Amino acid sequence: LPKGLDFCAMWAFGVDLPYWKDEGKKLYRQQKKTPDQQAQYLVYCAKDCVAAVWLAAWLEEDAARRGWKPPAWEHANWQRAGEMQTHGLHLDGEGVLTVLHAFGQTYAQIGKDIAVHAPGLNPNSPAQVGTLLYDTLGLPTQYKGKVRTTEIDALQVLQRKQATAIVGALLQYKKLTKLASHYLEPLHETHKRGDVLRCGWTPDATETWRFSSSTHPTGGGLNIQTMPQSLRWLIQAPRGRIFVQATLSRAEARYVAWR
Repeated sequence: LPKGLDFCAMWAFGVDLPYWKDEGKKLYRQQKKTPDQQAQYLVYCAKDCVAAVWLAAWLEEDAARRGWKPPAWEHANWQRAGEMQTHGLHLDGEGVLTVLHAFGQTYAQIGKDIAVHAPGLNPNSPAQVGTLLYDTLGLPTQYKGKVRTTEIDALQVLQRKQATAIVGALLQYKKLTKLASHYLEPLHETHKRGDVLRCGWTPDATETWRFSSSTHPTGGGLNIQTMPQSLRWLIQAPRGRIFVQATLSRAEARYVAWR
């Protein structure tokens, strides 16, 4: 279908819902929502779900009436996604605190190193960092589009071309800052609430149709599949359960050997 199931249900089959797609697009791009906007966004998501499920059932009935083979829907996985979202992921609470303590010490040391090599520099200021690296030190200017940049990719290029102590310290600082904002802060907030880590799960958002995760619709959670290996041990199986990992690494070689 050229459009989403919800879109087709609304226009082609007369689902009694107003056109709501624009409101969702506006709200989705707002990272910080007011309570009213958050409530509106959740209603928007609910409308999407209702319309898509309704149309899936309608199309199955229509295919049966026409004698066609019923379509194979991904909504067989929706229940699993809902269960994963509800059950959440259990955390090693002591492990979270241990990692945070080690992170704090490393972060503080990197800050001291930056202060030694560049007194007065605010490493969170792209303008100050750019002035230091490109104007004062004369390092090759890195661009993102037509704008010069000091993001992680740019610092990695500089480190390869002309490694210096300040570039190395800034690169570590940027990586640690990203680690904190993307992963450690959500894990710490979850631990403080005494809750499980709840992510939003989608069964059909990737080209390969694997499950993907994101922040939870009601807040919290994270993109769990991009969590660094160094932090994944913090996710534990519920009490009385074990984790079983299935991997397709080197699948071709295994297949050839089996044949």
